[in-house]
Amino acid sequence: MRKETEIILIESLARVEGSLQSVKEDITGIKLEDTRQNQLLAEHIAGVKSNMERIDVEREARREALEHHEAASKKRMEHLDERLKIVEFLPNLARNIWKAVKWLGAFAAAGVAIAKFLGLW
Repeated sequence: MRKETEIILIESLARVEGSLQSVKEDITGIKLEDTRQNQLLAEHIAGVKSNMERIDVEREARREALEHHEAASKKRMEHLDERLKIVEFLPNLARNIWKAVKWLGAFAAAGVAIAKFLGLW
């Protein structure tokens, strides 16, 4: 009976060792997969950081371009405002000159009338 117990124990031990070996292989496989996944994750994180840096550079370039266009637009608006002031000034100038001519004509007519009245003309 002792031999049978030893055989059962040996068979049981062999099964346990087989299971242990299988578990060790599974753990090794899991460790390898974990290492691979960690490497992929590290590459992904590096790619995300790279994209973030690229986006920051692009955002800065667009901000600078926008500032440049805003400055150019402001300069153009100032130029147009100056031209508008000139355009608004010219009709007023013409109107004022016309008024001055009318007043000079009126004074001249009054002077002629006074000269005729006094017999100087």
